[in-house]
Amino acid sequence: MQVLCNANTGSYLPKHARRLGEGKETSFLPLKVGEKYGVYGLKFRPSGVDYLVYPVAHDPHWIHGPSWKPALLFQVIDPAIPPWRLCLTEQQAGYEPLFLQYGITALIGYDELVSNPAHYDGILDRDQEELHKFFVEKVKIDQLL
Repeated sequence: MQVLCNANTGSYLPKHARRLGEGKETSFLPLKVGEKYGVYGLKFRPSGVDYLVYPVAHDPHWIHGPSWKPALLFQVIDPAIPPWRLCLTEQQAGYEPLFLQYGITALIGYDELVSNPAHYDGILDRDQEELHKFFVEKVKIDQLL
């Protein structure tokens, strides 16, 4: 799946789609308007869908790694997705906190993302071992784009 970034600020998001703490001034940098991004996972919550993207940045203050960004910031340009797996967070051991604390109902993505809660947390925490696993999957997915 490939998307085109249309916006990188909260002002582009309708109020109902903003997450806790997000407002009009929220910055989604290092996303670049007009740039294409591969999607490495989908996260479903009551207020919308988020994409797991890897925005490459040359900002020394940005800790490199994948991040979840609201789908409404993007336009889908290639809707094809790899043969991924589904995780219903309320029903999958270890993923229940995502449902209970954040209202995340489902994840769709590569095997490690949807079957290993430590990997899900680790890529967000920038754990080197988990980031390595992500980049291995990223290479495979990029070959399909």
